Amino acid sequence: MEKLAAFLKPLRLSVEAVWHSGKPRAAETAVILAGAVVSKAGRADAVQRDGLSPNSSVEAVAKELAIRGEDLMIVGHMPFLGKLASLLVKGSPTGEVVAFRKTGNRLPRKRRTRPLARPMDGRAGTSREGIEAAGRS
Repeated sequence: MEKLAAFLKPLRLSVEAVWHSGKPRAAETAVILAGAVVSKAGRADAVQRDGLSPNSSVEAVAKELAIRGEDLMIVGHMPFLGKLASLLVKGSPTGEVVAFRKTGNRLPRKRRTRPLARPMDGRAGTSREGIEAAGRS
């Protein structure tokens, strides 16, 4: 996760907070990622939130995201994240719109060559140019 944080830091992504479920691995990941992004107040905080467990209902979180209207990062679990992405993109929690890869409890020693998540149409790459190109489309 430290390598992902090092990749994100020079991008100066701005999010108001990094939400996590409170599960130990998610909390650890959220703290690492919060150190790699910025907020209006400076450094984004890692914030434990209820309703982000693997089998939580996504509707309440989606509703809160719509009300808040600010950029957030969510560190969570499957199938919750997949259902949330689907609900936010197409209005229904069923069907896959993002192909998430499970990271397990540790990153492999070899360099990652595939993104942890990618749009189902495969537009985004793992390079900074690929991410920027996906943002322009």
